Amino acid sequence: MVSGIIFDSDVCERQLILRYIKKRIAIMMDDSSRILECEDRLKFADAINEMDINDFCCLEFAKNDGRECVLTLRKSFPQSPLLLLVDMTISPKEYVRPDIMPSAIVLKPSDEKDIKETLLDFLDSVLKPENKEDECLCIDTREGVTRIPFDAISYVEACSKKVYIRTRKEEYGYYDTLDNLEKMLPDFFERCHRGYIVNTKKIQKYVGSENTIYLTDGSMIPVSRSYKGKMREVLK
Repeated sequence: MVSGIIFDSDVCERQLILRYIKKRIAIMMDDSSRILECEDRLKFADAINEMDINDFCCLEFAKNDGRECVLTLRKSFPQSPLLLLVDMTISPKEYVRPDIMPSAIVLKPSDEKDIKETLLDFLDSVLKPENKEDECLCIDTREGVTRIPFDAISYVEACSKKVYIRTRKEEYGYYDTLDNLEKMLPDFFERCHRGYIVNTKKIQKYVGSENTIYLTDGSMIPVSRSYKGKMREVLK
């Protein structure tokens, strides 16, 4: 499933963007989509909290709170591709910054043609028609085979002969070993403890004095003594 967020106070512009996004997904990918629309900051925060994974965001960058909105997104989805809708009276110094990292920019006011061209170029770079099976962990549970996108996984924990896959919103438990699961995970997952594997993309900070990793979703993961050196190297 393709997941995205549109935050734009202009309802006509928001619906225009949504229409082009859905058309592009239908053309490029044999996949369903979940695109959340937001017209204010509160609904934008709620949309972020609803998602385990975010493939892209189209965000209105306003003078008073544009940067704060982007930082809210970056806290949960640090690498999410971002298209900014920016009033041309705002200085580029406000939004061309390392902590914002826009992938594309639409300067407002703009007509439908400008929005369409920039949006489609943005989507073409984001919606790559790759094999989705290669991007997911497939596990066999009582409910059947479950596919969990690797990017949605925060960490993995072993407890009582079971392995628990933790995302921002869900927990999936099944019988397996952490050693076996480690072989199935991409390179951005690292063992940090005998009972834990962490998604390094989700790490907010590592505090060596506390032997603790803090994740972007608020989780705290222990780091055992034998893995402290390895975690320092990974996070350089």
